[in-house]
Amino acid sequence: STLLRGSAVRDAAPLTGGTVFDPDDLLAQMDELCRKSPRRNTGECVHGCGVGAADSPRLLLVREDIGRHNAMDKLIGQAWLDRIDLADKALFITGRISSEMALKSYRAGCPLLVSRKSATDEAARRASALGLTLVSHCREGGMRVLTHPERVPSR
Repeated sequence: STLLRGSAVRDAAPLTGGTVFDPDDLLAQMDELCRKSPRRNTGECVHGCGVGAADSPRLLLVREDIGRHNAMDKLIGQAWLDRIDLADKALFITGRISSEMALKSYRAGCPLLVSRKSATDEAARRASALGLTLVSHCREGGMRVLTHPERVPSR
């Protein structure tokens, strides 16, 4: 059986699925997230989080909070309430990708996690084992695909 408690992951089935995300759409969605974070744009220290579809340059939802974990929890919860299936979507965050953030994306069934910032080595190791695509440094026309690059083909 699969055990997902705290930071421990044992016998977890990797995420699968052939959803492919256009790099230009990912850049457009990240730019939109930064524009649509009203408190962030007024100089407050908050993190934004968004969800986007593979076939669109627009985001479906945006949430923000002073903590990046809380912002992601709010977003995943709202997606659940709105019955948005995350199995073919991408999650976007403005902060660093920690192993816990990668695990949250996996638990939500979302195959792609994108950030403007960096990812920890442990996040990349965990994402690789869980079948999760991590994209870091998504800004200024570029990005780094760290794991499972088949979901984000090179331009």
